[in-house]
Amino acid sequence: MGGCWKSKACTLGAGSSREDGLPITVTEFEEDSAFERYVLGRIASLLPDSDATKVVDLGSIDANGVPAQGSSAHLTAADETGCAKSALTADDVRPLLFGAAWKILDLLVELVLESARPVHRQRGRIRIDSKVQKARSFGVKEQDPFGGRPDLWDRVMRTYAATTELRHTLVHRGLGVDRSTGTIWETSHRGTSSAGDLTADEQWALCGLARSVADAVIGAAPLTTRRVDRIG
Repeated sequence: MGGCWKSKACTLGAGSSREDGLPITVTEFEEDSAFERYVLGRIASLLPDSDATKVVDLGSIDANGVPAQGSSAHLTAADETGCAKSALTADDVRPLLFGAAWKILDLLVELVLESARPVHRQRGRIRIDSKVQKARSFGVKEQDPFGGRPDLWDRVMRTYAATTELRHTLVHRGLGVDRSTGTIWETSHRGTSSAGDLTADEQWALCGLARSVADAVIGAAPLTTRRVDRIG
């Protein structure tokens, strides 16, 4: 990575320097997600130059876990790092980028839940299943600047919840990857395929959604109409 990564607060694999590692301010969220945001920004240089926007159905579920009308993400990729292109292709690392994008949304959920805790309560790591349940049941309040767009925020939370099992597969069980199409899918604890999958376009859409939401939250980019369109 050389000198391309400019973050002062984060180093690869180091995680948070705070004792409990949980973000409770936007600044801490910015620090904790620095590497993941860098990776998603850097990968844009590997994609073909295009101003086209992809509209992808990510799918969503209601508060009871039942499939609901699909949410969509609008993705436009642009390299903002100023780094040279490398020989590595986007297809080589796409599943890992999915993991980085999901981690950004997970950190965002932690930011909201931790900042809402009473001051006297001890901070501690929140179980993923608890975060997902809250995300599905409107239990994660809108983070600025999404206060005026609860519909948009809900689509982000549903996308986070709907892709959690794929994240678990990537981290714990070995993600299934179709090398010809780029589709990734969940595998069970015994390594067999299950129903959940995400196409290559949907993975890129998730990356674009995570970057756009994070940039809006930390103030790196205003929540303009164009950015809203990219997210929802």
